[in-house]
Amino acid sequence: MNRHIYLIFALIFFGCLPVLTYSQAVWTVSSADAAKKNPVPANDKSVNSGKSLYNAQCKSCHGDPGKGNGLPLVPKPQDPTSDIIQKNSDGALLYKISNGRGAMPRFKDVIKDEDKWNIINYIRSLKKGKTASSETSVPDAIIQSFEGKVELAFRFVDSTKTIIVKAVNPKEGVLIPVPGLGITVFAKRYFRDLKLNADALITNADGEVEVDFPGSLPGDSIGNVLLLARVTEGVSDSVAVSAQIGWGKPFVYINPRSERSLWNSTWMAPWWLLLSYFGVVIGVWGTIFYIVLEVGKLKKIGSQQAS
Repeated sequence: MNRHIYLIFALIFFGCLPVLTYSQAVWTVSSADAAKKNPVPANDKSVNSGKSLYNAQCKSCHGDPGKGNGLPLVPKPQDPTSDIIQKNSDGALLYKISNGRGAMPRFKDVIKDEDKWNIINYIRSLKKGKTASSETSVPDAIIQSFEGKVELAFRFVDSTKTIIVKAVNPKEGVLIPVPGLGITVFAKRYFRDLKLNADALITNADGEVEVDFPGSLPGDSIGNVLLLARVTEGVSDSVAVSAQIGWGKPFVYINPRSERSLWNSTWMAPWWLLLSYFGVVIGVWGTIFYIVLEVGKLKKIGSQQAS
């Protein structure tokens, strides 16, 4: 009996040993991979894009930046603000994101290289405490304490189909940029407005955020799309602005009830279905009417014989 117990413990120990050893192993990257430089400028557009990608692909395991609430996997996913991640070169981060290890998925064929670099720019911005293209940081206190009036304005760059939203505070006739506000841009739709950026973009030191216009977004019959920008983080009051731009794909709505089809419950149903329906209705009522007439004749004959 004791031998069986020892055997079970031995199997458990040696079965777990590779996992324990692997989890403690240093994740080394070749010098060639570690030396790769990030070709994507670390501007606000890249950082905001990286934030959206991080929230979509990385947050579920690594947790909220700075909170250390990553999943307890083996090896444990590190907080992106930690020294363990920040001490990696950009090239090393690209290699690890691409190839994965253990519980870390392989994103080589899932996320484009440009998007991986955007994620890395976002990770770097977390350590710096500011967006990379801003000369001065945007303190978190601004987001919490700003109580001035906010006005939003659209600006469009036709060559790149870029939407720029600027937040300003009109004070004594001067438009003062408002940094640190979370802005979300929507395309107006019938039932629920369509978000063009998954997460709120934080305005930079110039009070601006940038959003790429989706090339496949349908508009009206001539391609016009009604855009809506709304402050979703930083102020308690609802602040929004709308504008129309002709960058959408022309789309002509065809009412399905205007064409003959099986699912049409009006007079636009197929002719054969209408004829069949009315044929059956006329046949049924004709049969009933014929039976009533015959019953009447029988009653009349019965009355004559009785007299």
